[in-house]
Amino acid sequence: VGFEDFEDTTPKGFSEKAKTKYTHPDSKKFLHKLQKPESPPDVIKLQTYLGMSPYPCTKPLRLKLFWSILGECIEERKEFHFRCDNEEEADELKKLTYSMVFQINDIWEVYLDDLVVKANPPKE
Repeated sequence: VGFEDFEDTTPKGFSEKAKTKYTHPDSKKFLHKLQKPESPPDVIKLQTYLGMSPYPCTKPLRLKLFWSILGECIEERKEFHFRCDNEEEADELKKLTYSMVFQINDIWEVYLDDLVVKANPPKE
């Protein structure tokens, strides 16, 4: 069975102009672009949480200590202080602290004092 054996299924009243719309050279380029998937970018930008690096620099033991102290301070609404080992750790833990204490109706003040992450609950 060849292609010529099939009936013309073009609806009645379908104009020649409409038929050529899909056979015009420019429309083929456009349709080809729609069907052809784009190649992935050369550099993939990783999404990060609050601008944090996707590769954590804080060691697991330090992080465990950090969470235990911060958790207690949040529960008891006390000032939080945590001395960091280096600037990268300080930046990372400041962002983590902010993400844990920030609430729309209860905004803590979070800042770095040299290599110490500090957070103060709002004044009552």
